[in-house]
Amino acid sequence: MNEQIIVSENYLWIESEKIIRAIKNPDIFYPESSIEGKIKVYEDRVNNWFLRLAQQMVETKSPEDYIAVSVAISYIEAVEQYRQGKETPNNKSGEWFKKSAKRIFSTSSSYAIKRLWEEGRCGLFHCGFTNGKTYLSHDGRKALEVKGERLEINPKKFVEAVVNDFNEHIKELYISKPDSDVIKKFLELWDTRWKNS
Repeated sequence: MNEQIIVSENYLWIESEKIIRAIKNPDIFYPESSIEGKIKVYEDRVNNWFLRLAQQMVETKSPEDYIAVSVAISYIEAVEQYRQGKETPNNKSGEWFKKSAKRIFSTSSSYAIKRLWEEGRCGLFHCGFTNGKTYLSHDGRKALEVKGERLEINPKKFVEAVVNDFNEHIKELYISKPDSDVIKKFLELWDTRWKNS
């Protein structure tokens, strides 16, 4: 039996052959052990299942902004897991999120990042709404900033910052040597998730 499983928008897993194959061009394929194949599927999943959709949503300045920001917020901690090479330990979730957010929103204050964790991430993920005085506005000059008592998130700039971070991360993965720390950590998490999926 030649079971084929769609593993991203543009790639299939062929179980009998233990290969990842491009859907549109079957001549492009990668053995299960291929680092490039793993990066290609990761890039395709994050771009096409999440970030591209978030980018489309923020173009219309609609209630979909909250969905787009939720998608972008979920990326912040997820990419840190790939940078650390493991799932977030229970007592490190806030720490890892803030570390990643500080890299992505480098011009934002630590206070803004702390509020993004508490009011944005925890609010949206635990009850479906932001907590406190956290608002979305396309008028903001920055992706994330504190204005008086308010934490203001510009949805378009916020999503753009996340997309830029992902593109830089992917570029780093492609140019890094197989024995580099960034590749080793990426593979540690990727291989664990792949094996368990």
